[in-house]
Amino acid sequence: MDRRLGAVRQEPSRRSFLQGALKVAVVTVASLIMARRRSAGAATRLTPPRWLAEASDIADHVQGPRIPDRHRVLTVPEGCARLQIQEAIHQLSAAGGGTLVLDRGRWRLNGPLRLPSRIRVHLSAGCEVCFSGEPNDYLPLVLTRWEGTDLWGFSPCIYALNATDVAISGDGTLSMDITGPIQNWRREQGEAQRSLRRMGADGAPLAERVFSKGSFLRPSFIQFLGCSRVLVEGVAITDLVFWAVHVLYSEHAIVRGISVKTYLVNNDGVDIDSSRYVLVERCQFTTGDDCIAVKSGRDRDGREVGKPSEYIVIRDCSMFRSNAAGVALGSEMSGGIRRVYVIRSRIDKADVALNVKSNLDRGGVIEHLRVWNVAVGACDELFQVTTQYHGYRGDNFPPRIQDIELDDITCETARAGISIVGAPAAVIRDVRVRDLDIRQVEEPIAVKFAEEITLSSVFMNGRPLSA
Repeated sequence: MDRRLGAVRQEPSRRSFLQGALKVAVVTVASLIMARRRSAGAATRLTPPRWLAEASDIADHVQGPRIPDRHRVLTVPEGCARLQIQEAIHQLSAAGGGTLVLDRGRWRLNGPLRLPSRIRVHLSAGCEVCFSGEPNDYLPLVLTRWEGTDLWGFSPCIYALNATDVAISGDGTLSMDITGPIQNWRREQGEAQRSLRRMGADGAPLAERVFSKGSFLRPSFIQFLGCSRVLVEGVAITDLVFWAVHVLYSEHAIVRGISVKTYLVNNDGVDIDSSRYVLVERCQFTTGDDCIAVKSGRDRDGREVGKPSEYIVIRDCSMFRSNAAGVALGSEMSGGIRRVYVIRSRIDKADVALNVKSNLDRGGVIEHLRVWNVAVGACDELFQVTTQYHGYRGDNFPPRIQDIELDDITCETARAGISIVGAPAAVIRDVRVRDLDIRQVEEPIAVKFAEEITLSSVFMNGRPLSA
């Protein structure tokens, strides 16, 4: 059954939605066959969409790091290990690059590691690297971005700036001591957060955006800024105060086979931020915020930088639990987000399984999102698209959200199914949902300020969505 929504200008009730908002076609035999197959719990997937080849080509295009075949092994020293590790990295770099292997055991670091070009840090099985929770250990300040606005802030635990061919790999664990003073920073960040927002909105020079002691803006855990040919592979990441892996202003980045298990607010798993040609595959997430988020800067600052996130493939990932979204685009998207592909993944439990979000401060565009073969367990909302996301400061820079396609999505239970809610100044356009089945849902669909919304073979509560 195909149903196309034209220009919808108010929130329809279910009755008016079924009577007038949709043009109803006859349910096809193929749709009925799909319903029977799914109700029987068949594992066979539907025919892959044509655009899948496009996603595969992008994934194949992403380049991994080229690191010289030179190795050095370190064993755990007594006391803090940061200086020993950093010196070994420096020596390898001076020799032309190579791999630093950290042997099994518990490594304590009282500050960040800096990764130059042509360096891999490899964690052996049984290796546990734990960074301190003392804020002053992450000085001096470094160039970074905090929730979409550029600044000089505390250093991430692992930081690479303008590096080429850089990697973190292995079977070990990376964590932070969240019992230290840094655990309280989120409760104290309000003043600094508001100040940074004002500076970004006012266009303050970057040199004036200095947030040092007393600012309480938590650093990302791993950040690659302005890097090329990046790899994070195999490691387990636990116990963070902010985002786990932050790919920022970078290109050709691979995040493969990692496990992120964190529970605090703002504990995103992977953030792809104003970056291009990024592949995230075979990863596992249990997070206190979004498992995977795609961003490109906030409001005026993001628009002026003007670096989109694009050519991104997310595939074969398992998202066991998220206190926010399984996969999110936005809300910091002022530089633009395009050509994002989510393929063959599972979201067991989330607030919103698939979330596309912006507001009237942002400007920018989100377009060409493709999702195929995603199975969802329980969620509050399965699929949300909105230009009315919270945090609106009163500006007038309507974003554009358009050209979204979802194919072959299943969900066991949800409070809300499909929510496509725009604004009068930011109408959402061209969203196509095909072969979607929510077995139990309280509020099947809500549409407001949206045009060209097409639903095909959509099933809710065991029945085709029909008049």
